[in-house]
Amino acid sequence: MYASSFVLGINRLLAVLKEVLSLETFRHSQAAQSANTACRIIDDLSELSTVAISNISFRGRQETDADSAVRTLLTARFEAGFDAELPANAVDRGRAADRITEIDGTILIPVGELNPDMRNWWVLAGLLCEHLSTLITEFQRVCRRAEIDAPDWIETAFWTVTERLVVLRDSLSETIAIGQYVDHSARNGTPDLLTGLRELTSEVTGGDHA
Repeated sequence: MYASSFVLGINRLLAVLKEVLSLETFRHSQAAQSANTACRIIDDLSELSTVAISNISFRGRQETDADSAVRTLLTARFEAGFDAELPANAVDRGRAADRITEIDGTILIPVGELNPDMRNWWVLAGLLCEHLSTLITEFQRVCRRAEIDAPDWIETAFWTVTERLVVLRDSLSETIAIGQYVDHSARNGTPDLLTGLRELTSEVTGGDHA
């Protein structure tokens, strides 16, 4: 699995948001179609996150020197897409630490269950939480507008989008918190606390909130 799948999902949600905010009125089917598209994208991101959370280890959570390089590369992709010019220094540092993969001249950032790919996942998860928080704020703004200028069913559709974003963000945030706790416990010789993993995986897929 590569971080690009998550980056593309977030960028697709931003494109939907831009489309929604450009509408003069929410009183026609285009608004509803946009809400449905957003829900499908969130479902895809949730499924990807579930796979990642189910497979990674909570050990080895501590940061490494190469994390900042990976964060720089991912930030560039989030901000400018795959046409972004990646900082050469970050590419070199990522390559030296075996944190990137190059396929046909394209830089990819693998995320997986073993280091160093596992470290990439933790960096990505933190950035995802930041971008999801921004999306939540913006879709809440859409919901407030829908309260004024939309039929009830379209307003409900946008609140559904917002709630699913919150569930995904909170699930990732809790996963990061557990990872930090387990890493701290492992380095201090105390038992791991992994009992919440199954519940977290259920939350990411929607759980009772779906």
